Amino acid sequence: MLTHGQLVRLIFGLKLRELRQERGLTPAELARSCDMSVSYLNEIEKGKKYPKADKILSLSKCLAVRYDQLTATTLPRRLEPIADLLSSKVLQEFPLAMYGIEPAQLFDMLANAPAKMNAFIST
Repeated sequence: MLTHGQLVRLIFGLKLRELRQERGLTPAELARSCDMSVSYLNEIEKGKKYPKADKILSLSKCLAVRYDQLTATTLPRRLEPIADLLSSKVLQEFPLAMYGIEPAQLFDMLANAPAKMNAFIST
């Protein structure tokens, strides 16, 4: 079962990656401009970490978006099927552990290939 905190971290990470890629930035470039390590940025994008307010402010400035736009728990339109899946009761109640799936593994699949997951979910 996924917790609310896990969902919030994953959504934030998906949005952050999407915004970074839209701006043509590599993880190293964004990390450098926001004064954070690449590994920390990677952990955020994968939904494993949620940054403190000062780091979110730095990210929002580097990406030229409002703080509240970055922290809102909505995803861009093309990722809506993923958002629907994440908020569905099916996923909330699915016994991932019974099948040997850790929430972190699910997060990695969603975070590393959101377009592929979106296509899979939409079919």
